[in-house]
Amino acid sequence: MARELCAGLAAVHDQGILHRALKPASVMVDGRGRVKVIDFGVARATDSDLTLTTVQTDVGQLLGTVQYMSPEQCKADPSDLDIRSDVYALGVILYELLCGVL
Repeated sequence: MARELCAGLAAVHDQGILHRALKPASVMVDGRGRVKVIDFGVARATDSDLTLTTVQTDVGQLLGTVQYMSPEQCKADPSDLDIRSDVYALGVILYELLCGVL
């Protein structure tokens, strides 16, 4: 399951999308046991123009679930975010799966 989750997030990033709200509720396992990354409500293109992006997400506006946010995302400055923020959240999710605690 962890490998499929990593592959799913890599596929999202390969399409030029930054999820920005990755958490366990954003991961679905279907009836066949396949892992899917869902809930792209606050996602943005990784190569997007920050002027256009910040029309929807202003500096200082916190988006996401704090427990899964990277330190850069907690600063609430969209210009500081890249795919590493999603990878940080992925690490928190995998840690939680492995250890059973957040």
